[in-house]
Amino acid sequence: MEKKEWEKGIPLYHESDLMTELELLHFAMEIVMDFEIKPNSYEIIATNNKIGTYPNFVLKKDNLLYFIVVGVAIAPKMPILDKVIRSNLLKHAKSFNAISYYAPVSFGSSDAERFEASLALRGDRFYANYKGLELLNS
Repeated sequence: MEKKEWEKGIPLYHESDLMTELELLHFAMEIVMDFEIKPNSYEIIATNNKIGTYPNFVLKKDNLLYFIVVGVAIAPKMPILDKVIRSNLLKHAKSFNAISYYAPVSFGSSDAERFEASLALRGDRFYANYKGLELLNS
């Protein structure tokens, strides 16, 4: 893949320059890994980085099981957990006596115009908005 250096503002770009939903999910999962999983010494039982399949992380720590669903959006929007996914996750977690969390991550271009246009170009520089895990209660 050709590496591009994007100038300021909204450049001419092709559809193939846009980050895909899967690339954004992988990017968000890396953020959660770096800010939650590694520093807190969770044992990774399983990861799932496919679109529409949850939980994205199954973790264990102190004999407790944790399910994490990662949400991703392009700034200035923040992701919101779908009610059906939330309900299904909580039912699934209950059957395993697991604690469920939602990890919303939003990415925005460091360029103000691309940020405001919610434009995520491959090779761009991004800011990540991640405020931590949100506990999901039934």
